[in-house]
Amino acid sequence: MKILELIDSLAPGGGERFVVDLSNALSLRNQVSLVKFRDKRNADFYNKDVESRVKLISYPGKFDLFSKVKQIFEVIRIIKKERPDIVHAHLIAFNYIIIPVLIFNNIKFYYTVHNVADRDTNSSIDLYLKKWFFKRKVGAVTISELCERSFINLFGFKSKGVIENGCRNVTASDLAAETASEIARYKKTSATKVYVNIARLMEQKNHELLIQSFNEFAKENDAVLLIIGDYENNMILKEKLDQLITTDAVFFLGTKNNVGDYLLLTDFFCLSSKWEGLPISLLEAGICGTFPICTPVGGIPDVIINEAWGILTKDLTVASYVEALERSFKLDTNREEVRRRYTERYLMSICADKYEQIFK
Repeated sequence: MKILELIDSLAPGGGERFVVDLSNALSLRNQVSLVKFRDKRNADFYNKDVESRVKLISYPGKFDLFSKVKQIFEVIRIIKKERPDIVHAHLIAFNYIIIPVLIFNNIKFYYTVHNVADRDTNSSIDLYLKKWFFKRKVGAVTISELCERSFINLFGFKSKGVIENGCRNVTASDLAAETASEIARYKKTSATKVYVNIARLMEQKNHELLIQSFNEFAKENDAVLLIIGDYENNMILKEKLDQLITTDAVFFLGTKNNVGDYLLLTDFFCLSSKWEGLPISLLEAGICGTFPICTPVGGIPDVIINEAWGILTKDLTVASYVEALERSFKLDTNREEVRRRYTERYLMSICADKYEQIFK
């Protein structure tokens, strides 16, 4: 098959990481082109991770209305040139296919809903368009059973299918030794347990809950929290979070291009989101053997089905998250067992096979 993957940019983020990994996996048996739009900060962050067998096409679009219209016509031009069998859109790239899908009747169009359905739809017009196109022209794919239920509740019919997200096999990079030395500097003692959070600063990721919980937890426990993710686009929130910190055990590290090293070298992974689809960072952590502690939102409970897979908080309160952190601190986790469980279920090759089946 000739497959055209469409995404807004390859800036740091779970959806962007997923599209790169999926494109790489699909390209083992198919001819894959990956098209990205929008010329914004860090828009090329994952370019280096795109395999050479994937054709990477970049269009330097802007954010004004004129540029957005031009991007739709650029998609039409690319489709005419590449002649794909499948066009697969992600995130806001749904907007780029609403005209092409009406023109190219011999091509199958798909869109992955990367969140619970109501959070993936941002206006009444967007809701109307998606409902119309999903019912007639575009095959919608959801990423967890909970996300599928939210899709049915919002649109009134089933998606084309449920395909759980997948993740590449994460391995250490050339920066692993340097990263190990960096992490050692954050530790208070040789026995300090290291917790890591990987998420850009935004309302959804609920860093307020995580920081307030760690403030309390660190009073009695030898532990530190490393927060990895872009905050330069939200300095107002960053300043607010800085003011919340009342311990010397929380550190903002900013964006990192070797997230795998941090996961492989830390003890626990934290996610405190208010809502989610099926977070790639959780799957990355599991495949690295890093034990997860997460809030019970979106597709996360579909992954963490019992304590062998991680710890779910009871709710989104500080008391509940502190209790989960304290439980984790007392656990004797088996890193290889965690890695085995997540690899057997969430490796990207499994996910890509399911996309191939649905595309056919």
